[in-house]
Amino acid sequence: MLSAIYYCHEKNISHRDIKEDNIMVTKSGFVKLIDFGLAQPLKKNEHKMHRVCGTLHYMAPELLEGQYTEKCDMWAIGVVLYRMLSEGQTPFHGLTEEALE
Repeated sequence: MLSAIYYCHEKNISHRDIKEDNIMVTKSGFVKLIDFGLAQPLKKNEHKMHRVCGTLHYMAPELLEGQYTEKCDMWAIGVVLYRMLSEGQTPFHGLTEEALE
């Protein structure tokens, strides 16, 4: 999974919606990152993205503020790993953006 994110970032693409639903494993065991519907090409002159999008429980704090980089993908994969290690629990609890802050 980290290789897929690294590849996207090397190609100047931020996925912006990494979560378990967007990770698939093939029959031969290869991990695939899917659903690039919210992906954003990174512009060389522009360092920050501004559109708030994605799945709330996986959003980095800076994404919620509307000033973020492709590093938001690394935050999201951290949430995925946390959920894998904690039997599906989320690291932060709340149903709204305000409750998660």
